Amino acid sequence: MTKNTGRDYEILSGEMIQEIIKFKEGSKIKIHKIEYRVNKFGKSTKHEIDVWIEYIDQHGTTKYYAIQAKNEKNPINKADLLVFAKIIEELGCKGIFITRTGYRNGAKEVAQHYNIPILEFRVPTDDDFISRVRQLNFKYTQQLPFLEDSYLIPVDDNDKDKILLLTEWKIGITKADSFNFRTELFNFLVMLNNTNTLSDLQLRIGLNVQVNRTIHPTEPYLELIYLKFLQPTFLFFNDLKVGLKYVCIKCGWMELPDITLSAENIIHYLIIDVLSGKEYTIGPFGFREREPLSDIPENDMIETVECVHGKGAYNNFLTLHPAKRKAINQAIRKHHHRYSIRCSTRKLWK
Repeated sequence: MTKNTGRDYEILSGEMIQEIIKFKEGSKIKIHKIEYRVNKFGKSTKHEIDVWIEYIDQHGTTKYYAIQAKNEKNPINKADLLVFAKIIEELGCKGIFITRTGYRNGAKEVAQHYNIPILEFRVPTDDDFISRVRQLNFKYTQQLPFLEDSYLIPVDDNDKDKILLLTEWKIGITKADSFNFRTELFNFLVMLNNTNTLSDLQLRIGLNVQVNRTIHPTEPYLELIYLKFLQPTFLFFNDLKVGLKYVCIKCGWMELPDITLSAENIIHYLIIDVLSGKEYTIGPFGFREREPLSDIPENDMIETVECVHGKGAYNNFLTLHPAKRKAINQAIRKHHHRYSIRCSTRKLWK
């Protein structure tokens, strides 16, 4: 919306109104047609409409919206609303008026009388972030594991040669519950570096183990992790069954820069329903309703949230430990910005 061109603003407005319709009427609606700068015939004459939307609601009924989108420098006056009110009356459809510069009092009175939604649709300014979370500073050392090698140590030393020939490690207490341990190693290492309790590890790999970690004696940038099985555990391959003592994992950790996220990157556009006072935001993660400031206690307003955590492994936030995710979520929700981390690779913010 940096260019002051009406065409660009109309296209953006059309996309935004589609999101609002889906938000208010449900995701099952079907947008049948969207047209820009189209002529539509009314009861007496034809009218040029900036954006025309036809959609089918959840009950199968076809509905129509005429959108007036004005990318003006000055607030909208009542004459513009009176003309638009006459147009939608002629067309027999619903109408929405959109601008980026606001409305004069007379225009608001006309919109209220004719029950026409009037929206401000624009890039947020500094004033839009007053008393809201604007900066999210995550002081979190991100680490991703890399696997150098791994070894299975059998109960019987005579079985070592048998294990070396195997390309697949099916490990379990019985053959029925065995799983391919090699495919689980990366996720296991991520979980290991995220947890402080052995119970989480036992739940992740499904085995009762004792974990010991130590720095590699000759390669200090690597770590040796020993998993000692505390109950009879076996390696299964076809008819082969080998009792296991422990697993040795040789691995390292790759550190990535700390994360800093700002609301400017999360909120691309702000939509204000002028008559109701409701606010909505559009960003890279979709359309959201914004928490009204009137619902926030004055002593609970804040513009920056600092989330400080120690070292931990994560894989696109998918494996961020639940306790750490919960702490960040609570900090953000406390200050009513309606954004929180989700355990998803597609949607980071909610």
